[in-house]
Amino acid sequence: MICGMTEADALAFLRSRLPRHASLLDSMSDVVTRDDRWRFLEVGCSLGAGGGDELSDIDAGLGYDGISPSELFTAARAFAVQIDIPVDLVVHRMDGWPDDVCRVAAEYTDGLQLDLVLMPADGRPGLPDRSISIVDKDQRLAVAITPPARLPPSIDVAREWVVLGWWAIATADKYVRRNSLFEAVHAIDEARTQALRLWATGRGVPYAAFGLTSLLDFPPFELPQELIATYAVPDDVDNVAAANRATANLLAAASTSASAALGADVASPLAPMVQGRLA
Repeated sequence: MICGMTEADALAFLRSRLPRHASLLDSMSDVVTRDDRWRFLEVGCSLGAGGGDELSDIDAGLGYDGISPSELFTAARAFAVQIDIPVDLVVHRMDGWPDDVCRVAAEYTDGLQLDLVLMPADGRPGLPDRSISIVDKDQRLAVAITPPARLPPSIDVAREWVVLGWWAIATADKYVRRNSLFEAVHAIDEARTQALRLWATGRGVPYAAFGLTSLLDFPPFELPQELIATYAVPDDVDNVAAANRATANLLAAASTSASAALGADVASPLAPMVQGRLA
């Protein structure tokens, strides 16, 4: 629910600003309402939080009942085709997902993108923050819940981010020394991802695992001042090496900040070893 609005008010607000998005949501709602297999429909991320613009995709969740894992992909594809005419779509599972959950990524002829996750309805305990309930046949979304991803990471997860960050810095250094600059920049990207997760943790930003996205979506809307220095075009070895050093500095600062926020030291012995190598 958006800033104290009722769900009806939130949908009306969305309809007034983004009629194309509202039209597709209305079509989705109609299909869900008519088919007993579909039990709830929710919208999250930027649209669910009351933001978004004409370029935003629709991030949605669809709860189902009475569909076996072997039937799920067919049912998901049929739903995506029923609601509008897609230019193309794919139904798949992310790594680590169970066989009763899948994702539809579809783009429609008017340019709207749909990012839809299908899940068993009986496994959903409530409605996360920054989400709107569109259809809720069994009142499963009547209770507000805090998703685990919204909470600060555990010490073990934060340490994983730290170690993977330094591992990626070391990998980038190896590729710089080989003058394999595209591979070096790819490794720097991985290190930056881990550093921004830790930076978000240090500032108490929700959904820290999403790193840059969460830093841009939640107050204090603060990016590291040195972030731009971590980017490099892979056409000059000195520039790429400098970007790797800047990323190492960001990772070190972010690790210190995350340690303070979590009340535990998440630093890695890899840090001084790798920093010495860069020097």
